[in-house]
Amino acid sequence: MVSTAIVGETRPGDRWRLSNPHGGMHVDRDGGDVLMVAGSTGLAPLRTLIMDLTRYGDNPRVHLFFGARYPVSSTTYARCGRSLRRIRGCR
Repeated sequence: MVSTAIVGETRPGDRWRLSNPHGGMHVDRDGGDVLMVAGSTGLAPLRTLIMDLTRYGDNPRVHLFFGARYPVSSTTYARCGRSLRRIRGCR
């Protein structure tokens, strides 16, 4: 199984380092609202979950709070924002 975020955003010339999986995360789409809180690089796994939710038409409301010590890359923030807007009811 491969992340749709990785498949959708990999470009020719990109380099990847592959290793063993380190745990697993998922969103219970029938479990009610989802609260995601991330700091700095912690946004990466949550962004993958958000990208996965965009595959479905009916999702829980997602609330994402993100903070970082240094200004976040505008590209990273914009990509995540576009994904969030595809999920109905996302904040």
